[in-house]
Amino acid sequence: MKEKWKIIIIVFLLLPCLWFFKGCSCSNTENTQTGSGNTYTVLFYTGIADKFNVAKQEVEEGGLVREPLNFPTRYYDEETKKSYYLIGWYSDASLENNYLWKFQTDEVHNNLTLYAKWEEIKA
Repeated sequence: MKEKWKIIIIVFLLLPCLWFFKGCSCSNTENTQTGSGNTYTVLFYTGIADKFNVAKQEVEEGGLVREPLNFPTRYYDEETKKSYYLIGWYSDASLENNYLWKFQTDEVHNNLTLYAKWEEIKA
């Protein structure tokens, strides 16, 4: 008989607790965002800071960097008397081809610096 009372008491104590926690929405699935909500800074290093500056961009996690508008693809260096053209933007200062940034598809997942790669125009 004592065992039945223990079970009845436990049931009556647990039911209100279960009812209370069922009403609690500890993991609110409403108002959740699909992304992580992180925003990252993308800087542009042109290699010619005194002539060309590109504004930094704030990009959400998984977002795309906007290719700099009105950025020259060619320039003439008065000091060296040489002309250069822009090969592309790279995600590593080594400027190796496997780091070429593809603005249409490459996503941002951390703070990033893109480096302009220039090549001399041979006459």
